[in-house]
Amino acid sequence: MSKVSATRPTQPRISARARLRPKAQLTLPEEIRRALDVSEGDEIEFAVHENGMITVRGYVSVPADQAWYSPQSGEVINGKRVRRSQ
Repeated sequence: MSKVSATRPTQPRISARARLRPKAQLTLPEEIRRALDVSEGDEIEFAVHENGMITVRGYVSVPADQAWYSPQSGEVINGKRVRRSQ
């Protein structure tokens, strides 16, 4: 007899809502900005997974002329994925 384990969704650590505005714009609530450690000008990465879960991460762009000093593109530093810009 095989044992099936059902997992219950866990309660989110932080939950907030935002209204989608014209041109598909939204303002991230302050508590979400703090949790992502993002501010004006930072990029945010959204990923939709096969199971329907959506992940959101702060993203740090590193100018190409500073790439020698930066971590590899795609590396995660302090919870933010690094991308080298052109």
